[in-house]
Amino acid sequence: MSGNGNRTKAVDPKLVFQAAESFRAGSLILANHGLLPHLVPMVICSAYSLELYLKCLILIEGGKSGSLHDLEKLFSKITPESQEIVRASYEARRPKVNAGLATIPVPKTDFDFVLHWSAKAFEHFRYAFEGLVHSQEGWMAGPICDCVRERIVELRPDWKIQKLAAGAH
Repeated sequence: MSGNGNRTKAVDPKLVFQAAESFRAGSLILANHGLLPHLVPMVICSAYSLELYLKCLILIEGGKSGSLHDLEKLFSKITPESQEIVRASYEARRPKVNAGLATIPVPKTDFDFVLHWSAKAFEHFRYAFEGLVHSQEGWMAGPICDCVRERIVELRPDWKIQKLAAGAH
């Protein structure tokens, strides 16, 4: 996951989970201190936490995540069973997602659209000052992040740490 291609040591998925938890906590802290002034760093932390949760899940399930940042490609690497569970969990939250986005002109909130819309958020928002964020992308995948995290905790219940307040994603 370091991207340098020279790693010889196996990555511990629990350490990846702990890193994801830290970035998730960071996004929540930023969101709770006024979303607009901290929007870009909040999105970066949120998107990176989802990337790490997906990489963690891939590792738990015996796969290799590599140095990908694209959330759609990472999601495709988790098992079909986990994909189905994450999708079902997201669909159960969708009414709340729709209510939270009621004042924002968002074309769709189905899982595939949200994942696609958010797939490159980490890559693009970290260089937002260069104009890399396009009109057909952004960040809406916070609820997906929560669903992937829940799947990990379902598979590794001993990893569950304090529940963070929802809503920053």
